[in-house]
Amino acid sequence: MAGLCTLANVKLALFPTSYTDTTDDTVIQSYIDGFTAEVQSYTQRQFVGDASPMDYYFDVARQSRSLYVPQGVQSVTYLGFATKSQPETGGTYTQVTAANVLLRPKVQDRRTGFPADYVVISDLDTTSYFYYGYNTVKMTGTCGFAAVPAELERIAVAVVVRRWQARRGGQTNDIGDPTLGGTLLRFMSGEEKATLDDYRNPSVG
Repeated sequence: MAGLCTLANVKLALFPTSYTDTTDDTVIQSYIDGFTAEVQSYTQRQFVGDASPMDYYFDVARQSRSLYVPQGVQSVTYLGFATKSQPETGGTYTQVTAANVLLRPKVQDRRTGFPADYVVISDLDTTSYFYYGYNTVKMTGTCGFAAVPAELERIAVAVVVRRWQARRGGQTNDIGDPTLGGTLLRFMSGEEKATLDDYRNPSVG
């Protein structure tokens, strides 16, 4: 799986003169994967975005023209709605005209590098809505960030390096902030945690 940082970058930081050695690749990659999962769970953000369009299904709490996508959305190639709940697979949807599908905030109103938070049906379309129910919206598109933010990539490398060094030194106790639930999140400094909190989805906590 893709992660917040690459195996090559971590190995270069750990073993600048012998980074081509593959002996410990599996362990290091497991730390990268673990930290990536913990960060995305903690922030409720999808920093490793979809490489190609995927199908997503959404439940809707009340009829609206605006759909919140917590992981963020880069692009939409298909948007369909149903007027009542649909099964987990094989539902029937009415497609919304592509020109009436909007992503908000607009690019110029987003934080640099961030995807959109909402999919909106323009009021130029007078017949399409997101209706209350389960699986009433089907969306095909790419979600998450287009690229991992550089400062998060740097934090990921630093945390994985610290975790590796703790393992090599026989350390069993976690370091850093003990209030964080993730095993690898605890290897962050206070400054790094503050940076991570800056990316945290406002709907969390």
